[in-house]
Amino acid sequence: VSGQSKVIAVMTPSIRHSSFADMIDALEQSLAKEGYSLIMSLVETREREVEALRALIGRRVDGVVIAGELQDATARELVVKSGTPVVETWHLHENMTDMSAGFSEHDAAADAVRFMIEAGRRRIGMIGYHPSTNRRLIERINGFRTAMNEAGGNSANVVLMDASING
Repeated sequence: VSGQSKVIAVMTPSIRHSSFADMIDALEQSLAKEGYSLIMSLVETREREVEALRALIGRRVDGVVIAGELQDATARELVVKSGTPVVETWHLHENMTDMSAGFSEHDAAADAVRFMIEAGRRRIGMIGYHPSTNRRLIERINGFRTAMNEAGGNSANVVLMDASING
């Protein structure tokens, strides 16, 4: 605990997705039991990431929880220099800034496909949106394809839709 402010910050790209909202809710409840408060910053771009971190570190938060991972090298440098503890969540990766709690998107998708195959399913497909730069979705697609190839199935059964479609 760095500044003893009893405040932890969370940075998330969205609160629209129930997974992020559920994580924030659970974090709030757990921290409150320990006498901490939670503040949140919505961060949708790399530029916003640096701005948000500067503001949060300037408030001397005791730690920062990132829903995802720090994308910007300047943001990483800022956190390291400040000494503020950081936990990057959702995604395990080799270049974590400080601490990480998450899972492998590739392995989770591959395990889901293997489970379906073991349950006797043979016509398995994946529906998603065009990943562009979303590394997590790209890893899920690759995990799907890995498991399908292992089983001799059709790893091309992936349908990607335009992410801008609403409703």
